[in-house]
Amino acid sequence: MLKMKSIILALSVFLCFSFNVVIGQNNYVRIKKGNDGWHLLVNGFPFYVKGVVGDNYLEKVKGFGGNSIRTGFKKEQLDKAASLRLNALVNLPARAERDGMNYNDTSEIRKQTESIISIVRKTMGHPAVLMWAIGNELDYIPPLEPFNPAVWDAVNDAAKAIHRIDPNHPVMTVIGTSMMKKVADIKKRCPDIDLLGINTYGDIYTLPDTLEKYGWEKPYIITEWGPDGYWEVPKTPWNAPYEQTGLEKYHCYESKYLKAMNRDNAQCLGSYVFYWSGFKQETTHTWFCMFDSTGLESPLPGLMHRLWTGKNEK
Repeated sequence: MLKMKSIILALSVFLCFSFNVVIGQNNYVRIKKGNDGWHLLVNGFPFYVKGVVGDNYLEKVKGFGGNSIRTGFKKEQLDKAASLRLNALVNLPARAERDGMNYNDTSEIRKQTESIISIVRKTMGHPAVLMWAIGNELDYIPPLEPFNPAVWDAVNDAAKAIHRIDPNHPVMTVIGTSMMKKVADIKKRCPDIDLLGINTYGDIYTLPDTLEKYGWEKPYIITEWGPDGYWEVPKTPWNAPYEQTGLEKYHCYESKYLKAMNRDNAQCLGSYVFYWSGFKQETTHTWFCMFDSTGLESPLPGLMHRLWTGKNEK
């Protein structure tokens, strides 16, 4: 009987700490490198990101086996995530050159950094916070336009400022996969970011080789992935992109997850599947959406349940 009580007590302690992995007050998040690669630790426990991009249908994220969302910094969004024992990669607003930001203007950079730090101060104590992401695809510029690498200096200054006030949550910036030679610039100019966020679609299979080619040695998270993009698929004679059928998308998602987000990848700490939050018109209203405008789910959430948990689809 005494032995049984000891087992029950030990199990209770384990469950308590496991609960804190997801939603503990002021999560203590660290990235460490071991003999078998990089690991994300939340309150001392290993945590692999099984996430979604969006802040709708969060009950289904939890019910299907997900554990994280990629979202903004609004309190109501984070409160909802925390209530479901989900955590959040929090997007911090940094403007891109395509949106009119001038990264040669020190005054504008200072204002942006001050705004970012103000958000971090107000938000860093929230139990849902997992990590910070400075901007989204700041590297993307219109074709044939020159790119200003000073953007990475500004990102690094912001990361350094975040670390000064919040040492408990890692910091990344998020890039796309166009012109991947920029990774070498990020490595050189952004020593203070802890990892890289990468939005990748058709080229997800070659991502590890590409990062190695340009010298990226820190970990990364796939911050967006989904079907092949409309910019990657064949086109009709009148230049309209061919959208994958529902079955083709199903197999596409499955193949990408199994090959790119497997645990044997020593650098990848997880991923956020796109797009979980209802209606989104991008080329078509069905290209990326995992739900229709009424909230009816496609087969893809059920697939993610199987991929996240190993259990049969709901």
